[in-house]
Amino acid sequence: MEASADAALMELKALAAIINASIATIETAIKQNSSTYPLPRHGTVPFNPLSEGGRNIPEVQRAGLGIVSAASQLISIVRPPPLTLMAYAVQFNVSTALRIAIITHTAEILREAGAQGKHVNDVAQPTNVDPAKLARVLRLLATNHVFIEVSPDVFANNGLSSMLDTGKSVEEIIAEPDKKYEGTIAFGALLEHLCEDAFKCSTSLPDVIVDRHDVLSNDPNTTAFNRAFKTDLPFFEWLNRPEQARRMARFAVAMDGVRVSSSPNAILKGFGWENHSEGSLVVDVGGGVGSQYRAPVIREAVKFWTEKQPDHIKTGKVLFEPHDFFTQPVRKVSVFLLRMIMHDWSDEYCIKILRTLRAAADDSTKLLIIDNIISYACHESLAKEIPGAERQPPPEPLLPNFGQARVVHYCTDLTMMTFSNGQERTLLQLQALMKKSSWKLVEVFYGDPSAVGQSKAIGIPAS
Repeated sequence: MEASADAALMELKALAAIINASIATIETAIKQNSSTYPLPRHGTVPFNPLSEGGRNIPEVQRAGLGIVSAASQLISIVRPPPLTLMAYAVQFNVSTALRIAIITHTAEILREAGAQGKHVNDVAQPTNVDPAKLARVLRLLATNHVFIEVSPDVFANNGLSSMLDTGKSVEEIIAEPDKKYEGTIAFGALLEHLCEDAFKCSTSLPDVIVDRHDVLSNDPNTTAFNRAFKTDLPFFEWLNRPEQARRMARFAVAMDGVRVSSSPNAILKGFGWENHSEGSLVVDVGGGVGSQYRAPVIREAVKFWTEKQPDHIKTGKVLFEPHDFFTQPVRKVSVFLLRMIMHDWSDEYCIKILRTLRAAADDSTKLLIIDNIISYACHESLAKEIPGAERQPPPEPLLPNFGQARVVHYCTDLTMMTFSNGQERTLLQLQALMKKSSWKLVEVFYGDPSAVGQSKAIGIPAS
């Protein structure tokens, strides 16, 4: 027993040392780059992507991973086990509270109040909700560092809660609630999708997993989503139905919101775009909001490119083709790009997609898969001959996958299972899919270690 206690104390000290060393690394990197570290999250300064420069320095990113991983591991040691499991079990209340804050437009209401905040009676008034109940919701969020309780029942925005703010007036939102996210930074739309649709579906996942009829199915219409929303349609087909227009519009904006968690120009990093000549054909397979390029998705894509790069459409540099994943014309393609696509599908469907692309490729075609490449929670052996395949391991005694520092990727994995029987994959799993579909994995780039959907797996046609 004494030896065990000594080991626990040694681990606590090692974790504390990692935190201290990581803070020193951040301080040095910030000074060397003449940058600033973002303001404390308890402050009232709104989130601004331009202020994230310091956090995006590679050394700072990795140091941040170490701090989050070590801090969460410290908590798991020092907090009594029953309390830790209880905290995990009731964490769904935070998702519920976030959704309530979003649909009551609390962040927009508090934006006008500034640092002094606003009493919950005034926050509740525009949507006619019970201020006493809303106060309890906001207090839970403030306890999780989203919003600040300035004084009893008086709340203010902080850096985290400001990301829920669309920038629109409350009057404008209430007048046209279906247009709340049009022309916004989009992150609120992503959170509302997760806290409403994904949350509802996740409650059905345990039932689907143990169901005798569904347990062995990997089809996209035998999922927790199907059970929760009582439909036989796959998620993306259901989303495209006219009666789901509000959800479709929100989802399209939500997918754009993923960019907020990515560093600028992330898609340009880790792939030799400069090696492809002017006029090379790049096929964005199933782009848009991640479903197949059907008519509704084409409309959204045209709208996006018209706003962002209208000259590309006028000159024909960007073309739109309605098709599904399982048909692809044979032509001279330089790159097949699948960004955040593979994780929407189970293995058997991914193999069908990749085989379709392989049949349309020639020997010079490159396959570029951009997704979340997750690690096992234990040490793994990767193919050393593949450039970029090995990750730099975290210092002991951190979990080999950095634990809570990358927990979003593992939660996303279950979300993909929930909606479409898809999944986030390890590098070994991606390599196996490529091999089964006549592609060969030749290079890997992991990108920003704390961001979503930046890892790249590069393949060439197998001989």
